Amino acid sequence: MNEATLVVGCSEQRPNDVLAYEVMGVAHGQVLLSRRDGATYTAATGELSSYVQSRDCMLRLVLAGVPSSLRPGVGQALIKRWNLAWGVEPGADIGAATSSL
Repeated sequence: MNEATLVVGCSEQRPNDVLAYEVMGVAHGQVLLSRRDGATYTAATGELSSYVQSRDCMLRLVLAGVPSSLRPGVGQALIKRWNLAWGVEPGADIGAATSSL
């Protein structure tokens, strides 16, 4: 896992909330995370997944049942909704999220 990677998962401090975090560092199977609120969090590497991989997997599963003519609009609406739920900032650098965990 690289630093500045956008990940989705549950932190030890917020175990019931699936949120997006930026990776600050990794050591001994633990990940130091940050969020836009300025707070830092920790999580086990197994509790997190790449934002891009999670988003793309969910899109494939959901859009499989949507008529092809509606997929582009539905896909964009789903991404906006998931970003809102996960706390991804509108201007987040998603390009850094392509690294796998």
